[in-house]
Amino acid sequence: MLSPLIDVAKLREQRSAYMLEAKERAEVLCAALDRGATYPKGTFTAFWTDLTRVPGVADSCSEYARLARLAATIVPGSVEAERAFSTMSYIKNKQRNRLKQPHLSACVRMKVLDWYSISNFPYAAALQHWQNTVQYRHAEYEEADA
Repeated sequence: MLSPLIDVAKLREQRSAYMLEAKERAEVLCAALDRGATYPKGTFTAFWTDLTRVPGVADSCSEYARLARLAATIVPGSVEAERAFSTMSYIKNKQRNRLKQPHLSACVRMKVLDWYSISNFPYAAALQHWQNTVQYRHAEYEEADA
């Protein structure tokens, strides 16, 4: 017989410790966001990484951390995963094979989540951003060639 993924009794035991720690960590994370901090892997990952990094907290909230890992997992055979892989194959093909991982991830997220369509994409803002950063990119290439 398989053991359960989550021990409900342990969740109940750890509830008060988790509530105190989670509130404190959330306040720290929100304060950092207010100061302009960015989290490349997202706030969900930053919150749980920060929460489980503190000595003693990882043990006192172990079932909550396990629950978070389960919630953040995409089942490889799920429809969402299949859709994401299909989209990735569509975006990164023989003609567009130079996409690096950060750009590929961003393109897949935009396509899967329907962030923009042809009619609502902010072309002017994107062009302005590109023009503002062209000098920076050009300087990087010159340094690499030197």
